[in-house]
Amino acid sequence: MKKLINMSYSHQEIEKKWQEYWEKNRTFFTDLSNNSKPKKYILAMFPYPSGSGLHVGHIRNYTITDALARFYRLKGYNVLMPIGWDAFGLPAEQYAIQTNNHPATFTNANIQNFKEQLLKMGFSYDWSKEINTSDPNYYHWTQWIFCQIYRQGLAEHKEIPVYWCEKLGTVLANEEIKTINGQKFSERGNYPVVEKKIPQWVLKITQCAPQLLADLSGLDWPNSIKSLQKNWIGLNRGTFVNFSVVDKDLTITVFTKSPQTLYGVTALVLSVNHPLITQITSFDRKIKINEFCATWKDRKSQEIYGEFTGNYAQHPLTNEKLPIWITNFVISEYGTGAVMINAFSPEVFKYQEIPNLVSEKELKQNKQIDYSFAVKYSLPIKKIFRINEQGEKLSGYFINSPLINNLDSKEKAIEVINENLEKAHKGHQGEFYHLKDWIFSRQRYWGEPIPVIHWENNQKELLSEKDLPLILPPLTDFAPNPRYYSPLQKAENWVNIKNKNGLKGKRDVNVMPQWAGSCWYYIAFLLRKNDNYLALNSEESQEIIKNWLPVDIYIGGQEHANLHLLYARFWHKILYKIGLVPQTEPFKKLICQGMILGADGEKMSKSRGNIVSPNELVENYGSDALRLYEAFIGPIEQTTNFNIEGVWAMKKWLDRIYNLFTLHKHKFTKNIENNELTFSYHKMVKKVDDGYQRVRLNLVVASLMSFINGCYKADLIPIDYALTFCQLLNPLAPHVSEELWNYFSENSINKSSWPKIEELSIIPEKVNIVIQINGKKKSLINIPKNKIKKEIEKLAKNDPKISEILEGQKIAKTIFIKNKLINFVI
Repeated sequence: MKKLINMSYSHQEIEKKWQEYWEKNRTFFTDLSNNSKPKKYILAMFPYPSGSGLHVGHIRNYTITDALARFYRLKGYNVLMPIGWDAFGLPAEQYAIQTNNHPATFTNANIQNFKEQLLKMGFSYDWSKEINTSDPNYYHWTQWIFCQIYRQGLAEHKEIPVYWCEKLGTVLANEEIKTINGQKFSERGNYPVVEKKIPQWVLKITQCAPQLLADLSGLDWPNSIKSLQKNWIGLNRGTFVNFSVVDKDLTITVFTKSPQTLYGVTALVLSVNHPLITQITSFDRKIKINEFCATWKDRKSQEIYGEFTGNYAQHPLTNEKLPIWITNFVISEYGTGAVMINAFSPEVFKYQEIPNLVSEKELKQNKQIDYSFAVKYSLPIKKIFRINEQGEKLSGYFINSPLINNLDSKEKAIEVINENLEKAHKGHQGEFYHLKDWIFSRQRYWGEPIPVIHWENNQKELLSEKDLPLILPPLTDFAPNPRYYSPLQKAENWVNIKNKNGLKGKRDVNVMPQWAGSCWYYIAFLLRKNDNYLALNSEESQEIIKNWLPVDIYIGGQEHANLHLLYARFWHKILYKIGLVPQTEPFKKLICQGMILGADGEKMSKSRGNIVSPNELVENYGSDALRLYEAFIGPIEQTTNFNIEGVWAMKKWLDRIYNLFTLHKHKFTKNIENNELTFSYHKMVKKVDDGYQRVRLNLVVASLMSFINGCYKADLIPIDYALTFCQLLNPLAPHVSEELWNYFSENSINKSSWPKIEELSIIPEKVNIVIQINGKKKSLINIPKNKIKKEIEKLAKNDPKISEILEGQKIAKTIFIKNKLINFVI
């Protein structure tokens, strides 16, 4: 690491000095009851306190947040910028098992490390509102919210097929799983995942799907995040078609977006997890089908395979018998887990689309799946389109489709098919969502206990409010064990209870997922009081919540789009429904910062050995230099590689600023009149203000650099300009700016007001005036700004080029735009 020798100022001394000053004076304490100023709630996604501590990628997130918080304070807002710890969850528990520690001990030690790192960065948090999701005082209210969700009928305990990770010893939600080459793995740890049936707590997020989708349009969020959530929620509109199973009192329902092709159906195919497989399969095919389902239950393949069940379904329009197959390509989570095989006649595949009959997507899917399957297993191919080619124009009409023969409109055909299906009670129009209900319980130890008792009479009971929080019992052995459904079963004295009537019961031995605490933490900051929390439903809380929500600016990574951000929106909508929050959305504006990669261009991780800790950088260059580097490396949404030379360069630039204030004191003057820096000063103020408001921090730094260059060239620097420069620099380099401000002012910079923008002063002392004849540019003159029309007209007419053109001409009209142009119409 490059060392700085003979530095102009001691960043260690100055940063320590001002951090102590801010702490002693509670400079960044936010009085939530102060309504004399407009509020601005600025929040970064709070960190999970891992063992490795913060790296420079995390620092970017908090630098952006702090810059905006300091900017809006100086602009006169009552700013809340709190911090806390997302302390529950799998990572801490896994690490504790590996190192023979208790997750509470490990987590608390990590929090202290994180806190020291953040304090040394000088971030302006209101530490009086610090939270920790593993604190019983905190999860008291996480459990309380769960109880409200249960009372709303949105929490249910039932046996369902779930994704189970043997290595992690727990169930995972859909959003916590990834698919690689057809195989499912856990997002955390990359461990194999299989499907099995287990009793689980489920939160019915699907009941909020319409609102979650509709309300996205009103959010000031990046379009990429809104698209991710929109696609994950996944509204699908189409037709549900009912196929009766021949000789059985069973119905297979298929969802399709292409009911106009119903006459082309040649078979039905089911997923290997379809609930009717056992009842549909003929006796002589059971062994084959069971083997096929076992083979493909947790596997995927690019190749298409199927197995005939030995049974048939009846076509709802033609009564034709259609063979029922089990295949490896139907996704059980999509639609009904049953699909029609509708193999188009192959001559249509030469077209990209047939606009009035079938879309490009439908054609492509049919060729890759339906037609391929039909050919592979010798199923009939049906011709339902006749195509007309007239030059470049392509159209067609339906054939071999009695209800819609000769129709040349896809929309009209769909309308006719739907009407007939509904009339015959064999189908209906409808919709479904890709989003699945949230698997909420985890078979682990380090999480919020679920406040429910399962009585021996099969009744379930929520704990009463006076019994909250239900505190996690102390365990020394909490590793997953095949003998136990959950580690909490080992705490027998905690699990087994009796009521006053002698009825025996057991506490729920699941814990909540790591996302539970973060679903409402932005509210918890508002309730923090005297090392505890105000009751969420109290009058005092409700008044604060009404004044401070929603979060105005929320900053974090886009990797949370379908987990934390979606879950938090879901919980918020429930709280809105029961009257505990005043609006339907928690986060008004979302900013997603790009990642900082290692110097090798790879994501920072322990395994790659490319993590860059801020500790040594702060020691050698100072936190101000690191903050400026993080701001300057590019647009905040851009991913970039870390380069230590950039931090060194920023420290050199700060040295240059410090030298200007200390070694060039003779330059500073109280006089502002006719100063050569006036134009560049006002230009800087406007650009910096605009940069902070638009969160273009790299442009802020560039403007500050340009002004300092001008200061070194100038003979005199007005003290007012120097003070303003300190204010503009402060959100990004708070320590050195506070120090330099103090050279000219006794008060803290945090008590000052943001400078006003004087638009007229941004016009340069001299301007280029375009001279036009009949609207066409003919010449250009450079003159002092703000000249009146009469003076400009005289100067323009004396220009050699213009005087030659105007000679002997009559000027019909003169158009003048101040400081820009004059146009002679002849």
